[in-house]
Amino acid sequence: MSRIGFIGVGKMGSPMAHNLLKSGHSVKVFDLSKEAIESLVEKGALVANSPSDTAADVDFVIGWLTDDPWSEYDQGGSGYVRFVNGIEAFSHIRDTGRRGFELLCERGIIFSDNQFITMWKTSPDENHPTARSLEQVDGVFSNTEGLHSDFGTIDDEGWERPGGRQRNTIQSMIDALDEDIEPRGNGDNGRNVLEMAIGWRESHRQGHVPVKLPLVDRSLRLFPVPGRMYNKKEVMGRDWYNKEMGRYKRA
Repeated sequence: MSRIGFIGVGKMGSPMAHNLLKSGHSVKVFDLSKEAIESLVEKGALVANSPSDTAADVDFVIGWLTDDPWSEYDQGGSGYVRFVNGIEAFSHIRDTGRRGFELLCERGIIFSDNQFITMWKTSPDENHPTARSLEQVDGVFSNTEGLHSDFGTIDDEGWERPGGRQRNTIQSMIDALDEDIEPRGNGDNGRNVLEMAIGWRESHRQGHVPVKLPLVDRSLRLFPVPGRMYNKKEVMGRDWYNKEMGRYKRA
């Protein structure tokens, strides 16, 4: 029988590792979640301390990972943040059928579906407001130009439109340069968001422990995924990029 190292024993990896143990193989497992390996240890699996330890003294290594907290590339991490003013925030990338962001307030909700923003409030007379008592408030946000309106539609020359969000972002940069004002999403906001994303990853790396912000280690990095269209020109070269973009133009 073989000695097998198994990295990642979640919903997909755990049944595979169990089957290997049933077949009589020696299995050494590694996972950041202690709960994920408990049932395997009961069946005779060995526990590795790290990915490199998993590969030591085995014949094969198998990996079944949806993400890799040790990578410095962005993988769309999720997490919880508590700010000093008491506001709490939670971000996730699970597909729940409800996309966008939701701001929960004491007496209402602000919701965006990544296209339009709406506000919902309860009556001030409600002593115990519930979701059923929410009523939409009109006129607070302008929805004549959606955040991502007309995205994917084709213009008169046959080109696919980037959508209102992309155009508004570019216009904000132009206005900031022309009028010497802060863009809507300034550099400080971007740095804070980046630091939160790195903090979530570091928490994941350390077994989901709390991580204080600002980060003490200023050498930590997080790179965008090379395959995203935002930087493919630099990754694949200008000629390849222009050829690929030409595929979006309809004759």
